[in-house]
Amino acid sequence: MSSSATLAYHATATGPTTPAALEAAMAAVVLVPAEINRVTGSALTSDTTTLVGSVATRTLVFDITSATFQSRFPATGDQAAPFRDLYTYQLANALKCFVTADAPVIA
Repeated sequence: MSSSATLAYHATATGPTTPAALEAAMAAVVLVPAEINRVTGSALTSDTTTLVGSVATRTLVFDITSATFQSRFPATGDQAAPFRDLYTYQLANALKCFVTADAPVIA
């Protein structure tokens, strides 16, 4: 049984925005997981923002071990489905820049 879903969002500092400012701005965007948690039965367990060079990355980890999640999204199906691009638009809109999302990692 899978136990977590990891989502990673990336933005690159360009123009007058410094990498440190982008990292701080990305970390400051309020993401409210209550609805996805309610719908899927998942629970946000980690929310971190890091900076490597000019790329800021926000990584979210959801616990997907609940009976609710496992019954709605069984291991034989696509457990990544509810997480694809979950916060891409919200981050891009708040940061006023292009944000990319890795495919969710189910582990």
